[in-house]
Amino acid sequence: MNTQKIEQGVRLLLEGIGENPDREGLLETPARVARACEELFGGLDVTAEKHLSKNF
Repeated sequence: MNTQKIEQGVRLLLEGIGENPDREGLLETPARVARACEELFGGLDVTAEKHLSKNF
């Protein structure tokens, strides 16, 4: 996952809606969104076989 591209995209989105991504309350927002994307989409490349291979 390319977190740098995600951060750039969030900055562009903020600028597009008329916000200043460099203002104090938004400075860390691109990095926060990138970390959230890593957590939300981090399992997309994992196969279910690993997790479903256990028999009870």
